[in-house]
Amino acid sequence: MSDEPEAYQTKNQSFCGLEFFVDKRVLIPRLETEQMTKEAIGLVMTNDKIQMTNIADIGTGSGCIAITLAKNLPNAKITAIDISPDALEVAKQNAKTHGVEDQIEFLQGDFFEPLAGKKFDLIISNPPYIPSNDIDTLMESVRDFEPHRALDGGADGLDYIRKLIQDGPRYLAPNGILMFEMEYRHGPAVKKLCPGARIVKDYQGIDRIGILKFKS
Repeated sequence: MSDEPEAYQTKNQSFCGLEFFVDKRVLIPRLETEQMTKEAIGLVMTNDKIQMTNIADIGTGSGCIAITLAKNLPNAKITAIDISPDALEVAKQNAKTHGVEDQIEFLQGDFFEPLAGKKFDLIISNPPYIPSNDIDTLMESVRDFEPHRALDGGADGLDYIRKLIQDGPRYLAPNGILMFEMEYRHGPAVKKLCPGARIVKDYQGIDRIGILKFKS
């Protein structure tokens, strides 16, 4: 029996009540990322300091975060970035399927590279966060099929989270919010990198989402 994930076999994965095309060019959207996306929607809808919502999705992959935000925040303008042109093809296909292609700008580039001079009310990311040495210990269905570029977060898994925390503020508008998914062991390290961070636990009670709010 093949260990290929069912989502790759069917070319479909549900996410926040929407159906997304997925194949081996992108990670399969997961419940933890769904939770972060719902958390982001709630933060935007209850933040009266944000007048015009400009959102950046860093490492968009299948586009599941950006597209779900677009569907739930019809006044938002979203910039979705990925270093992989192949991933962007999948994301664009999904945006067209869900009728939000005019609401999302897709840019190819490495992290914040395409965003020079731009400011956002919300920056959200599901970055690579698995420590490099742990990649070979993952379930075969993940290790052998999902793109390693979207999994490998460097020696301690924090390479891209550091970039988000260190470089993100310069791309945030006043009262902007930075959100990111992280590995279950990263809570203490994120607190050291940014003592003001709020750590949200996932449905299993595990540290999973970092939230940083920046005042003007």
